[in-house]
Amino acid sequence: MRLTAEQEKADEETADWFYRVSEDDLAAYAGKWIVQYRGEILAVGRTEDAALRRAKLPKGAAPLVYWVPPPDLILL
Repeated sequence: MRLTAEQEKADEETADWFYRVSEDDLAAYAGKWIVQYRGEILAVGRTEDAALRRAKLPKGAAPLVYWVPPPDLILL
């Protein structure tokens, strides 16, 4: 499936956000799931499903869904 120019721009903005956001910005969401699209956090939830339900994404949107680890979690 070929993306439209608008869809390509949305995908680029969504991916670029991940490189701009800092750990301090994400600290408020520790231990929760976030749904981010086009550089904005659209929803937060305790579960991935809850966050996606709250997001009210536009049709055809490809969001970034991310679990923010708590600060005391050690990832190896």
